[in-house]
Amino acid sequence: MNIYCYYCGVKTQEGEAGRAVCAEHGILRKLYRNALCADAFIVRDGHVLLVKRAREPFAGMWAMPGGFQELGEHPSATAVREAKEETGIDIQLVNLLGVYVERMSDDDFRQVTVFIADCAPGSVPHSGDDASACKWFALDGLPDSLLPFHRQRIVDFHNRVFSVAVRTLR
Repeated sequence: MNIYCYYCGVKTQEGEAGRAVCAEHGILRKLYRNALCADAFIVRDGHVLLVKRAREPFAGMWAMPGGFQELGEHPSATAVREAKEETGIDIQLVNLLGVYVERMSDDDFRQVTVFIADCAPGSVPHSGDDASACKWFALDGLPDSLLPFHRQRIVDFHNRVFSVAVRTLR
């Protein structure tokens, strides 16, 4: 894949860990302000896998695994990569939950693509990367310290599943 420097437009070379490197500007870093992100809503048997954030923002809060997209990375690849880094398990994306725009501060918004995912039966998650813990929670027994915008995603998931079930019954 061709990646071009976002400062000067010159085609980059592949550097360490597959990161793009511009001859003039060096390693092209992720863009943090108004950055694109992707999360994995990993659900199995009425439970959702959440991670406890080890770093700011929101250290100590529970959240869905996810994070920043790397330059040139597809949102689905980001969700799979971040889930592996934060929980140690491999996931399979099964659907798109939605695209959310979340306000982090007055001038910092995140566009987050959230995928519904599953993992192999018997997968044993363990915290890694920037997660201090990970745990399965019943959808009706979520922790009080769940990020509010992640709680909204679970409500959206519930409403979506319920509306599909109602349409199926008609």
